[in-house]
Amino acid sequence: MGRTFASLKYYNYRVWFFCALVANTGTWMQRVAQDWLVLAVLTDDSSFAVGLVTALQFVPMLFFMPFAGAVADRFDKRKILFCTQSLQALLAFGLGTMVMLDAASVWHVCIFAFMLGTVGAFDSPPRLVFISELVPPRSLPNAVGLNSTSFNIARLIGPALSGLLIAWVGLGWVFFINGASFVFTLVALAVMRPSEYYRTTDNAAGESKQDSHAAADSHTTAGDQTNAGNHDKADDRTTIDGQAAADAHEASEDTPAKPAKRPKGQVREGLRYVLARSDLKVIFVVTGVVACLGMNFQLTTASMARLVFGLEADGYGILGSVLAIGSLTGALLAARRRSQPRVRIVVMAAFGFAIAATLNATMPTYPLYAISLVPVGLMMLTLLTSANTAVQMSTDPKMRGRVMALYQTVMQGSTPIGALLVGWISEAFSPRWGVGIGAISAFVVVAAAYFWGRRTWDVQVRYRLHSRPHLDIRGPLEHEREEAEEKANREIARTQGDKTPGDHAR
Repeated sequence: MGRTFASLKYYNYRVWFFCALVANTGTWMQRVAQDWLVLAVLTDDSSFAVGLVTALQFVPMLFFMPFAGAVADRFDKRKILFCTQSLQALLAFGLGTMVMLDAASVWHVCIFAFMLGTVGAFDSPPRLVFISELVPPRSLPNAVGLNSTSFNIARLIGPALSGLLIAWVGLGWVFFINGASFVFTLVALAVMRPSEYYRTTDNAAGESKQDSHAAADSHTTAGDQTNAGNHDKADDRTTIDGQAAADAHEASEDTPAKPAKRPKGQVREGLRYVLARSDLKVIFVVTGVVACLGMNFQLTTASMARLVFGLEADGYGILGSVLAIGSLTGALLAARRRSQPRVRIVVMAAFGFAIAATLNATMPTYPLYAISLVPVGLMMLTLLTSANTAVQMSTDPKMRGRVMALYQTVMQGSTPIGALLVGWISEAFSPRWGVGIGAISAFVVVAAAYFWGRRTWDVQVRYRLHSRPHLDIRGPLEHEREEAEEKANREIARTQGDKTPGDHAR
């Protein structure tokens, strides 16, 4: 199997990948249907109302997700996911019934959005961390990339299919289809093999699993391991601060064990862990700002399609699928990554997103606007997968659930603020400015990250435009290497200087 799809050789991950693909497609279908229901059916093209519904869906994540991370660290993630996926199916069926009966109003949609966000707050941390239990540590970058691939294949299919179904059979059936799609993830959770989980226990001894899937891993050569080690040494501040945690994770592929009881104050412990890691703080701030103001695509594409280009649901759905083309490309590129991403990749992806969003906001026609969504999706996924993988791989496995919950809190918990602000800007000024505010915020946070890194980590950016263009970014790891080389050279020079002329004769 090729490097891009390497993680699919593991049974549990393979089952999860394909079943989650179906469920994610249904989720994207409902997102389009919900936004169109509010924008075009229940209100008179109110972008602010769409922003309000979006905000209410993400508000619970701001308050509940840190605690959900502690729950994910303490309890069986598969059982948690079985409960959350079942509840999301029931909510989809409930809202679909109200739409079919023509009994839905904006406040009904707001209530369902809030309940869905509450369930999602407890679903997201275990779902993200669950991937690390389906593959060995060395395959985690590939698994994260493939997970994003599954999500974005669904994003490619779901919106366009939703737009067509809305036009053909009506909004209500889209919610019913989404509810039925959760059956696939429930089946996946039921048929997985617990004996083939890759879990780290509190008293891990570092022994490898002896199950049948270990044989599938035996083809890894010593050369591959050497290359992986070289890649690990090339990591940025993420590696410097988190190398011990990553090394501990590499050594622990143990058999399942019942989670040990944990003391109180787990959320505070997770917060202290993040605040003590400068690399994580940079990633959290950069991704949080861009996600807050720049990734409100449900709102901005709906407003652009309806208010700027005068299109209906099918035109809106196509925009979501075009965006997914770029996202899918970014996810496939991420799946080919073997090493832990560096902080610089996250910052550079945010800069690329700022440029792409600026172009997207200024496109004069619908076809050009749609095409410009491809690089936006590519930069978005490069940013998110790099940040996601860097945070997971550099975090102590015992802390991973809480840290990923805090990461998701920053990413999704900031959405209520961003959705309301972008919705107001789109309605008061223009949907183009709703897109433009995201580009401006991305430029600002990238500049802030650069100047902070220059002052704190002595980051240097060098470029050459003559003959062969070249960009060289020198961070803390490069400085440490230079100091080590200079020290070694001084030691050699001192040793040679201590020798007398007679030493050579001897």
